[in-house]
Parts: sequence; C-alpha cells; structure tokens
Amino acid sequence: MGILSLDKAVLLGGNPEEVLSAAGTTLLGLDSKEALDRLNKYGPNFIPRDDRVPVLEILIDQVKSPLIYVLLAAAAITIAMRHYTDTWVILAVVVLNGIIGFVQEYRASSAMLALQSLRSATSRVKRDGIVRVIDSSELVPGDIVVIQSGDRIDADCRVITCADLRVDESLLTGESVPVEKSCGRLVDAKAIVSEQANILFAGTLVIEGRAEALVIATGIDTELGKIAQQIKAESRVETPLQHSIKKLSHYVAVATLGLSGLVAAIGIVRGLPVLEILLGAIALAVSAIPEGLPVVVTITLAVGVRNMARANALIRKLPAVETLGSTEVICTDKTGTLTLNHMTVNTVVFGPWKVERKAATISDVTIQMLSGENPTAKTESARRALDNILRASVLCNSSSVVVQNGQIVERSGNPTEIALLEMALNLAPELYSVMINKQVVAEIPFSSERKFMAVVVPKDGSDATGLELLAKGSPEVLVNMCDTELTEDGSTTIDKDRWLSLANQLAEGGQRVLALAQSDWLSPDGLNPEGIRGLTLLGLVGLIDPPRPDAAEAVEGAKNAGVNVVMVTGDHAATARAIAIETRIIEAEDKLPPVEQDPRVLTGRELQSLSDEVLMDRLEDVKVYARVVPTDKHRIVRLFKERGKVVAVTGDGVNDAPALKSAHIGIAMGKSGTEVARQASDMVLLDDSFATIIKAIRQGRFVFENIKKVSFFLISSGVGEILAVLSALLAGWPLPYTPVQILWINLATNGLQDVALAFEPGEEHLMRRKPRGLKEGIFDRLVVQHILTIMVLFAAGTLTMFKWSGGEAKLAEARTVAMTTMVMFQMWHVFNCRSLERSIFNVPLLANRFLLFSVVAAFCAQLAVLYWSPMQKVFGTKALTLEQWAVILLVTGSVVPIMELSKLVGRRSRKR
Repeated sequence: MGILSLDKAVLLGGNPEEVLSAAGTTLLGLDSKEALDRLNKYGPNFIPRDDRVPVLEILIDQVKSPLIYVLLAAAAITIAMRHYTDTWVILAVVVLNGIIGFVQEYRASSAMLALQSLRSATSRVKRDGIVRVIDSSELVPGDIVVIQSGDRIDADCRVITCADLRVDESLLTGESVPVEKSCGRLVDAKAIVSEQANILFAGTLVIEGRAEALVIATGIDTELGKIAQQIKAESRVETPLQHSIKKLSHYVAVATLGLSGLVAAIGIVRGLPVLEILLGAIALAVSAIPEGLPVVVTITLAVGVRNMARANALIRKLPAVETLGSTEVICTDKTGTLTLNHMTVNTVVFGPWKVERKAATISDVTIQMLSGENPTAKTESARRALDNILRASVLCNSSSVVVQNGQIVERSGNPTEIALLEMALNLAPELYSVMINKQVVAEIPFSSERKFMAVVVPKDGSDATGLELLAKGSPEVLVNMCDTELTEDGSTTIDKDRWLSLANQLAEGGQRVLALAQSDWLSPDGLNPEGIRGLTLLGLVGLIDPPRPDAAEAVEGAKNAGVNVVMVTGDHAATARAIAIETRIIEAEDKLPPVEQDPRVLTGRELQSLSDEVLMDRLEDVKVYARVVPTDKHRIVRLFKERGKVVAVTGDGVNDAPALKSAHIGIAMGKSGTEVARQASDMVLLDDSFATIIKAIRQGRFVFENIKKVSFFLISSGVGEILAVLSALLAGWPLPYTPVQILWINLATNGLQDVALAFEPGEEHLMRRKPRGLKEGIFDRLVVQHILTIMVLFAAGTLTMFKWSGGEAKLAEARTVAMTTMVMFQMWHVFNCRSLERSIFNVPLLANRFLLFSVVAAFCAQLAVLYWSPMQKVFGTKALTLEQWAVILLVTGSVVPIMELSKLVGRRSRKR
C-alpha cells in the first residue's frame, strides 16, 4: 500500500501542522533511514506496465470463426481429393483475413504504457533537513516535496505551504482553466477531486507559483494509479459488427453444411457417382459460404477509415467505423468538444447598459439597456463607460498578446486575462499601444486568498496628471470595496445588492464573472491590500467558453438520427447547463428552474448518493452530468451498457481512459487530449469537434449498410445456387452444373462485384433512422424477405432454363445454359443490391464506376468461358446461340422488376 493511513477529515480538513503530525513527519522532511524503511514498506513510486497479449494468442484469435472452420475443413477435403487449385484459393482467403486481423490487433498499443510518460525523472524532496534531487520512483508517503512553476507532480500530495499556486488538472478533470491551490483547511471532507483545493495530484502540471507539499500516496494508490488499475481491469467490449458477423457466420456455416450434406446424401441415395457428388457438395459449400465476406468487410471498413480521416476522424481500430453507425448514446465532454476550449467575454454590464456576444467573440459594439432596449439617449456616456472597462481590462492584466496585421498571433498567460485582452483589442485596437507601453507603478498580484488584483498606473490622456488604481476580481470582494458606481449622469452611490444580484444572474447562466473598478490614487504609503477602499465600480464582465459554431447543428443531427446526446463534465452545473441549452442538448424554456432543481441536471455528489437501480431509471431523463469524477463517468457508461445501449464516450484526460476503454466506442481528442486517452480510444478527433463525431456516425452507418449489401448479395446468390442443385436432385434430375462450373459461378460473380459494393456512396436517409440495436443481426425482416424472394427466383429460373435447353438429353449444353443463367442472374442482381430500399432507377448508374467495371469484366470472362476453346475444355461448356442468349437475358432480367416489387412492399412496411 503506497498510501498514508490518514483520516480524510484530518487530511483535507486539518491545518498543515495537524496533517504533518498525523503523518509522522515535519517540514524538514524524513531522514534517510526512515525514507528507506518507508520505501520498503510502501514500494516504489511507479505504475506497473501492462503486459502485451502474446503473439501466438493473437494469431489463434484470427481463426476463431465458424466460417473459417468450414473453409479449413473444405481445404482439407480438397487436398485429400487432390484438387489443389481449390485448396490454394480457399487457403489464400483464410491467410489474407488472418493477416489483416493480426496486424490490427498487434498495432493496438496499451494505454498503460502511455501512463509512464506522465511522471518526471526526478523530484526535489527534503531529506535530512536539506533539499535533495532524487529519482521520482523513490518518493514515499511522508516525504516533503518542493514544487515550483513548470513542475509535473509525481505523487498525490497535501499542500503544506504555498504562494500563488495554480495547477493544470485538465488530464484529471477535463477542464482547461488552471485550478488555484491553497494550504488551508477544506470544510467538506467529502469533496470530489476537482474540489480538493489543498491536494495536488500525480500527473498534473504546475502553471505558476511554488509550494511545499506532503506526499500522501504513491504508485497505484494515487488517483492516476487508480485510473491505471481501472484500465487494466477493463476488458475490450465486442462491437455490434463483430457480434453480427459472428452470429451470421454461425448460421451460414450450419445452414451451408446442412444443405451440402443433404445434397450429398440425396445424390448417393439416387446412385449418382460418389466422387461427383462429393465434389459437388464441396463446391456448393465453398460457393455458398461467403468466404470473401471477411475480406470485403475489411475493405469496406478501410474505405470508411479513409473517408473519416478526410473528415478529421482518425480510426485506430477498424470495427470502430461500423460501431459509430450503431451508436445510441454519446457521452460527450463539454470543454473543447462542444465548446471552443477558449475563454471568451460573453457579457459586459456597466451602469444601465450591456454588450453581449454576437458570435464566438464580441465582434461589434451593439450597446443595449439592461432592459433589452436600445439606448435612446446619452450614447456618448455609454461609450465612455465601456472605454473605461476596456482600458482597465488591458492595464490591470498580467498576461500579454502579440498583434500582427490586426490579428492576435500569439498569446501568453492566464486564459481569463487573455480573453479580456482579446475583447479590449477587438473593440478598441488602439489599446494595443497602451498594453505594450504600460507603466505599472505598483501592483498587487492576484491570489486565491485575496480574490482580486490591483495596479497603480499613470492616468490616461495627454493632459492627465497623477496616478489611478485599477482593480479586477471576484464581484463578492470587489463590489464591497466600492463606494460609487458609474451611471448615465456620472458617478453615484453604489447599489451593492443590485450588482451582486446581477453577478449572480450571470453566474447562474454559466458565466465566470469578474468585476472591474477604478479610483484616483494619492496614497504616499505604497499599495496595501488592506487599505484599498472607496473605489468606483466600472462594471461586470461575464466570460464563457463558447460553444463551437457547428455544435448545435451537430447535436440536432444526432437527435434526428435517434442518438441520445449526454454531457458529462467536470465543470459547474450552471455552466454545463448553459452550454447544454445553447447546443440544444437541453431544450430552451422561457422559465428555467434553479439548476439544483432541474431533473435534467445531475451533479457528481448527487450521483454518488444514488444506487445503480435509481440511477438506471433516471438515465433517459438526465442530459447533463456536472462535477463528475472518473469513477462517475465510468459508472454512467457501464449503466448505459447494462441497458443494452451502444455507447460512445469522448475524453481527453487520463481520467477518461477507463470509460474510453469500457465504451463500445472510445473517442479521444487529438489536439488537446493526452496520449493515455488516445491509446485507450478507438477513434481520435483531429479537430476535437463534436460535429466530427456526427460525421463519423454518418459514415459508420454508410459502412454498415454497404456491409449489409455485400452480405445480402453473397448469401442470396449462394443460397440460390444450393436451392437449384437441391431441387434438381429432389426432382430426379442430374446436377444442373458440374462442380467446376459451381466454382466458376462463384469466381465470376463474387470476384469483384462484392468488393465494388464496398464503394457505394452513402444513402442520406440512413441518418433519419434510429440506430441499429446491439443485438440486432446484419439482416432485418426486410432483407430476409428479399433473400427468400431472390433464392426462389434464382433456383426456379435456372432449372427452367436447364430443362428448356434440353436437360439430361443435352446435358453439356443444358448445364452451360444453367451456369450462364445463374451468372447473369447475379450480374443483374448486383445492381439491385446498390440499395436495399430505394429503386434501382433512383440510384445513379455512374456513382459507382468500379461496380460497372467489375460487371463488364465478369461478362467478358463469361464470354471467354463460353467461346474460347481452352476454357470450354476446362469448364465443359458449349457455345450459346443468339436465341439462347435472348431467352437467358429475358429470364434473368426479371430479377429487377421482382426485386423492385419486394422493395416497394418493404418501404410500405417500414412506414407502417
């Protein structure tokens, strides 16, 4: 156990002296002997690496499929019968499928390995009363570590002393704004990770400040280590496509072997030559089993991968392409996915006026009265009041930007302060020279204890003399430091209750609120934080990380596609709800209930008080989960899965890795995400945008539909061939085609056409349909109806042509006609398969040129088999007459109107 046995009330709620005493150490740190004893007791400070799956195990997994078993059995039989060409064809398919699967599995790196990069090589620690630099793996609970700006924290620590300490905890909380840390007591001993202001967590980064902190947990006992353990324990879930293919493979293998065995049994009972019957049965099995399906599925998925990459979605595991199309629930982050991950001024309130954001930033000066009306008088006063706020935003600011050609090209500092600079320079570009030439006479830097910043600067204007004080900070603090406020008629006594109420309204709308104030500065005694009083309030600024411009439209598209979008964030409930309303995750209402009473919003603390059964009942109603911790997110995903939903989850931090791995589809951020999150994911968003997820879902649905089309084409054709042979045997006829002709039918019609179907353009109506359920097979009732129609037509048409052309009396010629009939049936039929619902006449012929080429190539190959003497000898064919061709084309062409009728019935059935 690499953790100190400290009561949480003492750890969080005790003062530094109490915590040190309980930990058995002092501010001078441990002595070397005690440190060594604790290292032996608690173990080294590192996260164990995960073991790779053995190569042999990956190889064996590639042949665990009923289809592969049947193909291997068929290959063994062909070897025994010395039909080696058939053997090589069958084995080539098995090997190709195995290679593709092996490469995909082997390349999937372990997320555990990426966690190693989140620890530093060394740490500064007090040992024997002096500061030493040691290997980070030697840190032990009870050590006193010395921390400064730029350091990465290597163990969980309780802050003992600090100065202006701010830490980037985005990899744990997902929120990009640095967190202020303190060494004070924490009142709430049940505070979640994002609320533990006196705790530093392993893997986080110190943005500014310095501190000394007590190590309280190391290795796998840190929050980072607990996440690693969750990743290790979480098994990869089977995707809907893998489930469907496995199920289809089982049914096809059983049905094919059963029917082929029945054909062999009937033939032997009838006294037909045993060798011919066995070869015919094997040929039928090989022909009917869609052995090309695994390869075509891979090609189809690869096409999807290519198309998704063009849309900024990088797929790490092929099955994830189709899984996206089956997604029923998206658990999405807020920051950076639905929002721009860039703090922006949203509202400025000053006197009786306000300015609001028009787009991603405040882009013009449309000043309104707070009542919502346009100002009718004293516009000059309003502009002067706004100018005062803009100037204060630039001068009372410790961050900086670089402007070139009127555009900000470089930013440095605090995101909130940068947002103030962007607003000011956007509305008043001339303030750039004020910013770069500012002279600060005295300054009080911002601190979490004071909650405000103040600067003394020369007064504005060429005629101005003297100094002025500018301040910005928390409204609760700054408003109480003010005696006056600006109005239309100049300054007047401040109405503090009104301003605090306005600040509260902005905060309830999800905005971070700052107040700005000003006064003349005449004090000769320097700048004392305790002595600042009598300020004039300039106004309030509300900041927000605004939604991406395309987020609302993307959420609406998800809803139209039957996908439930749920926000899961570490941010405050009010902020989260405000963004959820703007992005249409939550429907806007004229009068919103208080956020704590909104049934659509659930906080992490409330969530932890609910049992799984109660939470399960609320899953469909809750749209926003706020202030959640990693275990909460993982739990939400787990419960959605237990409800039978196909779940996609987004994430960028280390804390998201367990949920990413647990979900059916894990989606990591490519720009802002950690390597751990990317390694645990199935897909990486190169632009971090939620809209890209919806594009990927769209492509995923197209991919699955194409897989369904290929499967329908292969199985309906193969079953049609078996039914024709079985019917002929039951009728007492000879085989309608020889074993080698059966193999030719399979080669001529399934060689390129099935692959060409993988390149079919998507059908947009699929995004107006609810997702396919987790347990649904590849074929629905409509497709089964199509299969039954086609197999009966193929068998009846082939046997009719066999009999018409002479039957047993002219066996070679009749078999040639029957073989050609089956080939032409499938050539017509592949065009039907371009859409399982739309009419063939509504699908542009040239939209898939590859398919057109494949049919022409197959037809030319069929002509060679019929008219080229070397091929005639191999396949036992005869040249056909024009009359025979006319009848064959007439009969086989009937598959188009018959399939059109079946589609019409299906469309009406779906509408009902």
